[in-house]
Amino acid sequence: MPVLFRNRAVLAAALVAALIACGWGLIEPDVPAFLIDKAGASSTVVGLLFTLSSVAYGLAATPVERLTEWFGRRFAISLGLTIMAVGMPILVLYPSVILVGTALCLVTIAYACAMNPLLTELADAVDRCAAGAYASVYAIFNIAYAIGTLVGGVVAGPIASHFSVLTASLSIAVILLLSLPLLKWGLISVSAAPTGQTRADKA
Repeated sequence: MPVLFRNRAVLAAALVAALIACGWGLIEPDVPAFLIDKAGASSTVVGLLFTLSSVAYGLAATPVERLTEWFGRRFAISLGLTIMAVGMPILVLYPSVILVGTALCLVTIAYACAMNPLLTELADAVDRCAAGAYASVYAIFNIAYAIGTLVGGVVAGPIASHFSVLTASLSIAVILLLSLPLLKWGLISVSAAPTGQTRADKA
């Protein structure tokens, strides 16, 4: 554990995971309430939208893997964080089931784009600094994710109550964008296709 906590990649990945969890911790309780209260959606419709977003997450796994192979993890995670930050306010901006459902699928795909390479980076960080300590590094990840979820509820909840859900979403979106320098500081941009190698060759 002491070795892992001194590793930049582990710290950066844990912090980014906490911020992603903070954003998702706002989406899960507030988007259903927004759809029911503002868009007049039933609980069945809300459940269907989240089911479709889960399907989108599963289907995004292979494209995200290819994107990471072509452009590197840092690029993929940055892209996921950016799209997630842009998409979160849209989820509670207009009371339209179709718009919210589309934005929810987009944010879920962005979540996969940010989170999947992050987990791979943690595994590689273990190989570089503490071979075999996979259980320890994923314990750090789980703790960071749990803290992010709790902080998201504690911070975003009062903001949404005193101002609006949109204000809370914008606040977390700004935090996600501000976390991008963490990737340059901590993560090693690996797995991009070598110079001169075409995408077809990589495929």
